[in-house]
Amino acid sequence: MQIHSVLVQTRARLSETPKVRYCGRMARLDEIVEGIVTVLQLASEPEPLPIDLRGESPADVTFLVRAIVDACERRGVPLSLVRLDQQLGAHIVRAEGDSYQGIYFQLEQNLATALELYRFPQGVRTRQS
Repeated sequence: MQIHSVLVQTRARLSETPKVRYCGRMARLDEIVEGIVTVLQLASEPEPLPIDLRGESPADVTFLVRAIVDACERRGVPLSLVRLDQQLGAHIVRAEGDSYQGIYFQLEQNLATALELYRFPQGVRTRQS
């Protein structure tokens, strides 16, 4: 299943619920998080899942990472590590320390994607059903 089709299906499903208003131009944070968590749940590749955060502020990245971790916990989706670009991740590390809800943060200099989500502990691969 392609990541794009999962995100399109998720956005369509969210727009059908009465409490969510669909905006054709921009996805809201909950829609973005829902799409990311769905991809983490349904696909074991790519590992890690890269998220391009070009142009986002460190505070916005903090909100996004917290929301992803919370949603993964609610839905029982595996998440073992979040790697962040050092500049974008400094805010969440100051706010939360080196982990949030048991998920550890690893800061890297010049991380091209700005955010990488690891489903499985380093070196351990399991097949998801």
